[in-house]
Parts: sequence; structure tokens; C-alpha cells
Amino acid sequence: MRHYGSYWTGDGNLTAPIEIRYLPSGTPVGTTRIAIRKVWDDPKKGRQTHTSFLNLVFWGEAFVEAGKQFQKGQNIHAEGELNSRSFESGGYKRTVFEISVARVFAIASSDNDDHKALTEEEGTNGSYDADNHEDAGWPQVV
Repeated sequence: MRHYGSYWTGDGNLTAPIEIRYLPSGTPVGTTRIAIRKVWDDPKKGRQTHTSFLNLVFWGEAFVEAGKQFQKGQNIHAEGELNSRSFESGGYKRTVFEISVARVFAIASSDNDDHKALTEEEGTNGSYDADNHEDAGWPQVV
């Protein structure tokens, strides 16, 4: 059962390639950031934009291929659990919000986009889903 209070879904552009590291247990962990751009028309100021950045964390073998396929600037759709963690840095308490990704896929781009298209064989319609891989180490998302 999904806990909708902390489940996030959204689209944006990768700010960097997915960096894959391995925990001492051998479990792969990928990290990157997504830029989410909001555009609106203000009657007094004209067209306005605001960009927010959100950390994405990928756990398990299911996302190793995604780490190889997705590129900086690529438009993606991601879904997962919104988490926060706090730590001290330079004497200041910091809080970071991040998405533990359960599903991710590339969003179709225009013909002039030079990002590599994903094939059917690389996932369900080009998606990477923890539920598609028995050894992903993710709880089942229903």
C-alpha cells in the first residue's frame, strides 16, 4: 500500500548523470538531482520562471541500467518516496529532502534532441521500475 502523504511524482531535467556507487554490502546506490521548472504569467511582471532542485536516490540493481542510459539535461519522469535527513555542517544544522526513486523513465523528446532513445527491451516502455526486478531490494509498490 502506498503512503500517499509522502509519495512524490514529477517531471524534470537531470542536472548531472546518475552517479552509481556501491555500499560495502554490494548494493548499488545511484544519486543525481532533478531540476523542476515552473513557468507562469504575472499580469504585472510578464512571464515568470522559477526552478527548484530535488535530489534523487536510486537503490538496487534495477537502476544500474538507468544510470548508464540517462544523461545530463534529459527530461525524465520519476516517482518515489519523499524523505528528509538532517545533519550538521560547519556548525549549522542542515535538512535535505530527497526522493527514493521507485520508478523512472525518459520522457519523449523532440526530433532535434540528441539524447539516446531507450528501447522496449531496456524496460517497460523505456522505464526502470523496482517492481520489474526481483533482486532490486525494494519493497513492492502497489
